Amino acid sequence: KESSIEVDKDSGWKYKFESLPKYKAGKEIKYTIKEDAVKYYESQVDGYNLINNYVGEKVQVMGHKTWKDNNNKAGKRPNSIKVNLLADGKVVESKKVSQKDRWTYEFDNLAKKKDGKVVKYSISEEKVKDYKASTNGYNLINTYTGKIVKTGNEYTIVIALLSISSVLGLGYRYTRRV
Repeated sequence: KESSIEVDKDSGWKYKFESLPKYKAGKEIKYTIKEDAVKYYESQVDGYNLINNYVGEKVQVMGHKTWKDNNNKAGKRPNSIKVNLLADGKVVESKKVSQKDRWTYEFDNLAKKKDGKVVKYSISEEKVKDYKASTNGYNLINTYTGKIVKTGNEYTIVIALLSISSVLGLGYRYTRRV
């Protein structure tokens, strides 16, 4: 059976449970305490004492990777990228992100303030060859800057059509007059 007591500043943050049975069915009862979650605090139990540590308000950074590369027509898109989380301009955490993650990422449980000042979070990524990176808020955008090399398939089709047309007599004749 659970019992609860509400404590506050007026009670000096003290609590006491009295008249609790020592035994139940011939066995000694082991009592424990726990505290309901308190916003911006982490709670620790030390014997029958509670210790609350202020952790402050937490925030989350979420983003998505967009590829502007004509659906990877050049075949240069990497299998994964490395996204960096920066706090006030310094990298504090990195994550590998891939198609498996649907090119989305998030960083959780981040301190909103440090030393009384709001932390400015931003993101970056490690350079991806043949792509120009940009950001839009916490979203990353990579635009393909390389050239799409023709594979020869386009030319093969044209040559095949010209060959078929000449066999069928559909070709044209080039005459040079002097």
